[in-house]
Amino acid sequence: MRVNRPSVGKRRQGAPRKIGTAVAALLVLCVAVSACGSSGISGGETAESSTAKATGKASGSLTISNWPYYISPKTIPGFEKATGIKTTYLEDYNSNEEFYGKLQPLLANGESGGRSLFAGPSPYIVERMIRQGYAQKLEKNAIKTVVENASPDITNPAYDPGNKYSYPWMSGLMGIAVRTDLAPDIKSACDLFNPKYKGKVELFTEMRQTLGVIMKCMGVDFSKPITEEDWMAAVNKVKQAKEDGQLRKFAGNDWTNELLRGDVVASTGAAGDTYQLEQENPNVKWVMPEQGCIIFTNAMTIPVGAPNATAAYAFMNYVYEPKHAAQIVEYTHYLSPVAGVQQVIAKTDPELAENELVFPSKKSIAKCSPEPQLSGEMEQKVTAAWNAVING
Repeated sequence: MRVNRPSVGKRRQGAPRKIGTAVAALLVLCVAVSACGSSGISGGETAESSTAKATGKASGSLTISNWPYYISPKTIPGFEKATGIKTTYLEDYNSNEEFYGKLQPLLANGESGGRSLFAGPSPYIVERMIRQGYAQKLEKNAIKTVVENASPDITNPAYDPGNKYSYPWMSGLMGIAVRTDLAPDIKSACDLFNPKYKGKVELFTEMRQTLGVIMKCMGVDFSKPITEEDWMAAVNKVKQAKEDGQLRKFAGNDWTNELLRGDVVASTGAAGDTYQLEQENPNVKWVMPEQGCIIFTNAMTIPVGAPNATAAYAFMNYVYEPKHAAQIVEYTHYLSPVAGVQQVIAKTDPELAENELVFPSKKSIAKCSPEPQLSGEMEQKVTAAWNAVING
């Protein structure tokens, strides 16, 4: 989830922050438990997949889809200058399911809507694309920089063994974004259901992330398999809150404006997003839930019908160069999968290189868990129940 704030060309002023070794610790945790929430709706055989062929020197044009405000304003101009590739960067993700629902009919016909790279899907969507034959296999010889600089801790995730189809874009921490001047006592996701905040709370529509932090506050043990009863108890808690008027609304990437205005006092939100909001209003703070956060990731994959896979490979290589990855971290405050970024940033911004929200230590994320998994019939039931609540 990324803030739907100014486009990549409009930078807020504010001190940057950092990335490095314990990002490795965080990514180890993600990969160890199916890489930040891997499972999509499983069942049935995996469709035959094509390979994204690299042909000669990268040139022409490239269209990329990603979440808003999830890249440095220097990245696209720098890439165009370095390669001569005219690049259209679409900030057209509002939620995973909304984006996938829009593109799936095209993908089913072997088309990508002109896009050669998706940089926004969560692992469960990548897994779904792989199973349905909508993600193309990567030519590793075409992404040597990616292979060389990818942190060892992100390789071979459960949702994409061997990184045959994808590599991470960024990762982050999902917790609570709070207007501390209006709700200074919110320390847990369960505090969002306090009646004194009736009508002043929003929840992010990404089911695994939002229900993840709610299940944590409800006492669900994430070290054990999460049951259907656990999921449905969290869904029912949200359903009751909606019926009671506790929730102002469910929001995709548009949750931020009302928090800035004070119409909303708190929302489930990502640490990187919230830092960026803090630059506009210092009363906006990210709160690590007392029971721990949810760790999420987004991945780069080349869809079927990509008109310029060669240019997509060039972009992947470009953003996996540590100096370019560092620019993205400095601007977004998300966690990079690229080895060596911490060292690059430490030379120019030691404060950023020590920031616990951007470069979390093992201690700071000890209570955090990867995005919880769902699959098969249980996912279908939980997803149907969640959609009935947020859309009903």
